[in-house]
Amino acid sequence: MNARGWFTLVVKGIGLWAVVFGAAGLVEAYFGRPSRQGLAFMGAGGPPLMTTSDIRSMADELVWLVAGAYLLFGGKLLINGFCAEVVGRCPKCRYDLAGVASGAKCPECGAVRE
Repeated sequence: MNARGWFTLVVKGIGLWAVVFGAAGLVEAYFGRPSRQGLAFMGAGGPPLMTTSDIRSMADELVWLVAGAYLLFGGKLLINGFCAEVVGRCPKCRYDLAGVASGAKCPECGAVRE
């Protein structure tokens, strides 16, 4: 496996962790809070009212969930940004170097290809 493959695997692993962390946090933030009457959420009295702290907590967990989903199912912008030289682009100007010999200069900016 090349460097790009390993980096992609690490990004996907971090994405999976963030999705699980965000989903678990959302479930805990929504179902784990006590009601105004002191009863559990699924008990009598219906759902409790949400406080500002509850909304903030759920928003934090939603950010983790969305960021994790991006890394898990996409993340192309991040992967291509960090692996520009691996995907055959000039590290300075991102010009496509397909067909340019190793050690030759980039036709666009003049940077030497390694």
